[in-house]
Amino acid sequence: MPPLRYGKSALELGRCGCEKTSPKGNSGHRLCCQKRLRFVTIVSLKTWPAATCLLTASLGAVMQYRDVNLEKLKPYLAPGVFTKISPEVEKEIEVFPEVHERIKGCVAFCHQIGQGHQSDEIDQRRKYLRAALAEFVSLEDAAKIDCPQGSVSGSSGILSLDDARLHTVRLLRHANVHLSACTIDKTSRPASWNGPGGVVDFDYTVFFIPNIRDSIVATRQANKYSPSDIDAMIRWIEKEQMEWGIGHLILKSAELFAAEFLLKCT
Repeated sequence: MPPLRYGKSALELGRCGCEKTSPKGNSGHRLCCQKRLRFVTIVSLKTWPAATCLLTASLGAVMQYRDVNLEKLKPYLAPGVFTKISPEVEKEIEVFPEVHERIKGCVAFCHQIGQGHQSDEIDQRRKYLRAALAEFVSLEDAAKIDCPQGSVSGSSGILSLDDARLHTVRLLRHANVHLSACTIDKTSRPASWNGPGGVVDFDYTVFFIPNIRDSIVATRQANKYSPSDIDAMIRWIEKEQMEWGIGHLILKSAELFAAEFLLKCT
């Protein structure tokens, strides 16, 4: 799993200002000043009247940020005529039944997001959006089943990868489940299809989430990332969903996870 980063203020604390001797000896000071541990232990000052520990008094808790690679926030390839993942990836993933089943579910629901619905159109698309995101996140559990060695080493989940795109879609799932704030709107853009009869120009319908920034920022999980990282991730998904739609974005993210999974478990 990528290491967690301490917030800037924690890194800049330097020498601890707490008393070196507490009523219980210096054990509290060792806990307070232990910076060799991956997770800094925060101690209570209630029994330390004279304590002035900056680590607790000024922060209350140490922010631990997840590391993501922002250089991987690149656009996905445009969709083809059919809603599907890369044939090469799908062929290799077939030998992993749990992951393959979740991928197929994600493909089916992403397809439905972009289909015409006769009644309650927005509600129908929101339903399929929730289902597609659920299948995407369930890839983590499926990976643990199909690749138990990865589960033991902690290398089979989305959080074990540094690709910021995967983390962003995972955050969208949290927003959709815990806030139910995601609505779906639509627009169109010009596109071309190079078919058997030559190039055909047409208008491509793009389904997108208009309040995607507010939805993601409001989740508790967003606080696991530094403000600059979360801003970059949201700017990417805001722009990317307007290219070919939120359904295609989720689909390509599922394909990306499957490809990463294959690298770790084959």
